[in-house]
Amino acid sequence: MMHSFARAPIIDRSAGLPALRPVIATLGAALMSLLLTACEPAEQAVAIDSTSARPVRVAEARIDSAGERIRLPGALRPRQRAEMAFLDDGTLQQRHVQLGARVTQGEQLATLYNPALQPGLAGALADVREAGTRLEQLETDTRRQATLVERDLISEDDLEQTRTRRDAARAALEQAEARLDQARAQLDDAALRAPFDGRIARFYAEPGDSVRAGQPVMMLAGDELEVEVQLPPETAARLSVGDPADILLQDRGLRLGGRVHEMGRGVPGAPVPVVVALSAEDALDTRSGAPVYVILELPATSTAAVPLAAVVDPGTGYGRIFRVVDGRAEEVSVQLGRLADGWVDVFGPVAEGDRIVVAGQSNLLDGEPVRIVR
Repeated sequence: MMHSFARAPIIDRSAGLPALRPVIATLGAALMSLLLTACEPAEQAVAIDSTSARPVRVAEARIDSAGERIRLPGALRPRQRAEMAFLDDGTLQQRHVQLGARVTQGEQLATLYNPALQPGLAGALADVREAGTRLEQLETDTRRQATLVERDLISEDDLEQTRTRRDAARAALEQAEARLDQARAQLDDAALRAPFDGRIARFYAEPGDSVRAGQPVMMLAGDELEVEVQLPPETAARLSVGDPADILLQDRGLRLGGRVHEMGRGVPGAPVPVVVALSAEDALDTRSGAPVYVILELPATSTAAVPLAAVVDPGTGYGRIFRVVDGRAEEVSVQLGRLADGWVDVFGPVAEGDRIVVAGQSNLLDGEPVRIVR
């Protein structure tokens, strides 16, 4: 019995491979592209996706070099001030001046009563008198005995002994006089005297009051006047001692001349005290305590400036701004200076041409991606 078998088709595989090769190449390229995309840093992926960046507007920082005039309030005060006090304890016995009286250097202002001072002076004075009398007697004896020696009536030894006693008496007198000077100095401490010309500005004690050594009794103020103002460190750095200044009296509108007299050293982040002295002739036209404005002309300096709208929290004198660097917001802390025409001088790491964010910086974070819009 004969069986018939169907013959399977014969496939020519060598002929089909060339047709698949383009497909395989395409699939390989796609796989390689996916692998490269997966290996890219996350930062680049974010940078490429512009839809996630915050839109902001920017303006370029500029350099200002104009001079500046500032006006600061203050009050006149004496350049020389002294709170007068006694060097010993006691009772304020008498005041020799009235409040507001003009006094000259060395003038006695008040007297202190201290019962321990008077006996010391009296005893020292008695010692001087006694030592002086003894020395005078021995001087007389020395001259008399010298004559007797010449006549051979007494020996040379007797004369030498008298001379020795005379020299000792002279030394004793010198010591007594030194004690007297000390007692007088202590008693003079009971007299309060003016160390300079001026006026009596204030009383701290009344006659009959007990006062301690060093306790102020009255205040003496000199005739020359000054005013102290506080400046930011970067502003004070533009001034020098001797620079001219104007002082405007608030109540009279009178403009007086002055000069920068002293400049203090500011603590980092704190204002710098600057003292402006009134000229001697102009000081005669006003009084201590008068309210004034100090007007200072600052020389021109090159300072970075940004639009005021760019500053975050400008009310404290210190603020923050954001600049755009490589598509990201970079926060910069600055100190604020002069404001003019909507631009404010800033002191910090800001350079001319920096792109400063002027809109869209609300709740902006340091390092956040941004997109500049027009």
